Amino acid sequence: RFVKGFSSIARPLHRLIENKQKFLWTDECEEAFNSLKVALTSSPILVYPDPEKQFILDTDASHESVGAVFIPRN
Repeated sequence: RFVKGFSSIARPLHRLIENKQKFLWTDECEEAFNSLKVALTSSPILVYPDPEKQFILDTDASHESVGAVFIPRN
């Protein structure tokens, strides 16, 4: 499922599993978890791409998150 802003929302949860970090469940983690739970159970499924048509896959990454955009060509 697609969740707009997923990496930003999930960041507090990602911090929990970083190397040499003490696992500490905070209010920020609880809020992130609940936000993702709602988003994953209510977000619409996007349309599947037509394999007969050309498309562009544009990606980006940083130390904080990863993003991608799938753009069908007309």
